[in-house]
Amino acid sequence: MELNFIYIITVLFFFGPMGVTSDPSFWDDEVQVIDQYEYETGYYLYIPKKNLSKEVVVFMHGYGGLNPMIYGAWIKHLVLKGHIVIYPRYQESIYSPGPKEFATNTAKGINAALDKLNENNIGINDQLHYVGHSYGGAISAYIGVNYDTLGLESPKSLMLCQPGTGPLKGLRLDSYENLNKSIPFVVLVGEKDLTVGESMGKSFYQTTEGSEWKLFVRHYEDKSIDPPITATHYEPYALDLGLDNDIINYTAKRALDKAKLDEVDTLYWNLFDALIEDPQTLFETNSSLTTVDNITSKN
Repeated sequence: MELNFIYIITVLFFFGPMGVTSDPSFWDDEVQVIDQYEYETGYYLYIPKKNLSKEVVVFMHGYGGLNPMIYGAWIKHLVLKGHIVIYPRYQESIYSPGPKEFATNTAKGINAALDKLNENNIGINDQLHYVGHSYGGAISAYIGVNYDTLGLESPKSLMLCQPGTGPLKGLRLDSYENLNKSIPFVVLVGEKDLTVGESMGKSFYQTTEGSEWKLFVRHYEDKSIDPPITATHYEPYALDLGLDNDIINYTAKRALDKAKLDEVDTLYWNLFDALIEDPQTLFETNSSLTTVDNITSKN
């Protein structure tokens, strides 16, 4: 079933807390944190100590997002759902290696994390869910097409948040027509994303014509309320200083300046929860909201 383009009302879900979360004790008491993050092929592994599900989420950070505090509140949300989270590093620093190595490094980190889970006799589903922001979205999309050559299983689902590579082109494909057609996916873009725009998100959606379950979501800013709802490139940022690993580069500084928790986070998180837990209902429910969008009028 193919879905068309939909508008999302900005205040779609209620959300309570605002600002930054910081609870280091949570990560000590409620989560087993395995740190194998020293090299570009490394990873963090977050394993809930209670109510463990068999679902594993690969959380793909954006370019330079080497400090998991940047997305920490979202990672915490996933862990509270019982999901294991793998946070691959894929970069040594914000300057190296080049983007063409990102997918290979990611695959090595994921497979090493899966080996660690196996060593600890933790039973999981073989297929993994991927959520990626910015360059992490581009890497996730690339893996969706090339998982086999990377030594990975086909993703169980994909959520691409503001996917793009900016001025860099490494791993960006001209077409995603070879995506495994059974992978349900959501592409989510922001109206005011001036960093990567919508071009890759549109390309991914439009060139996957044979995919059975697919959804394109654009959210819009709303300055009529206080605080206003924004729709920039940085909406997936959701700080939890309990995951601060002291890597404070340009990306981390930007996140410390731009990140907030609001209804947009609820939209993102709930969409991904639905993609993991009940994708059929997600797509069937939203099919009644679809409308042809003036997609060619955007950048």
